[in-house]
Amino acid sequence: MEQKKNQTAKKAPQKKKMSSKSKWKRRGRIAVVCMPVVVVAVLLGLLLGATVFFKVESYSVSGTKKYTAEQVWQASGLKTGKSMFASDLDEAEENITVRLPYIESVSIKRKIPHTLTFTAVESKVSLAVQVNGEWMLLNSSGKVLEKLGENEPPENVMRLKIPETAKCELGHVLEFETKEDEPSPTEICKNLMKAIDETALKGKITMIDVSNPEDVTVVYDSRIRLHIGAPTDLATKFGLAAGAVSNEDKINPEQTGELN
Repeated sequence: MEQKKNQTAKKAPQKKKMSSKSKWKRRGRIAVVCMPVVVVAVLLGLLLGATVFFKVESYSVSGTKKYTAEQVWQASGLKTGKSMFASDLDEAEENITVRLPYIESVSIKRKIPHTLTFTAVESKVSLAVQVNGEWMLLNSSGKVLEKLGENEPPENVMRLKIPETAKCELGHVLEFETKEDEPSPTEICKNLMKAIDETALKGKITMIDVSNPEDVTVVYDSRIRLHIGAPTDLATKFGLAAGAVSNEDKINPEQTGELN
């Protein structure tokens, strides 16, 4: 009897075994607690790497013959030695298109680890306009590409007449004071050029006059003025105008005058 009591006393208390389900719950709680710490650590590591290791050391420029790579870089406002990911590329792209007017658009990409690549698209001269005695060259969107002063623009560049209220800044599109819901002369000119290009008049219009947006006129071959009137239904109007000047040219290729 005494021996049985001693055996009972020697038995160690047994630990309760944890079920598989409980183990998974415990691991899940640990993961929930640790996950934010891990995420923060990873983000800090990425931020540190971006600011310390990926600094701008070089650049490449393509797509422009008007400006040198150095001019494009300087116009961007970006700096070497600065983190690639802390550099505002959108602002740099805008700086370039304003400070270097002949660049229509530019795309800047990061090339890891240390290079920025610039891909530019150049503007073409489409129009020449005279404001307060000063000649300016514009692209088809009305952006001021170059100021010529009193020097005459090339003869093969289409002339444009605009209202005197125009605001002309180098590197910016012409601005006008217009009424609410009223198209600007710049927008009217763009629509006119598009309609002209879709007819036989393409390449033969030498002047567009939008100085009165309600009574638009264009000049064909520097000799026949075409009265367009209000800038509506342009496809039909220019289609009729193309047929009319074609008939006049058959009769007399040096004919001058006006057509309504």
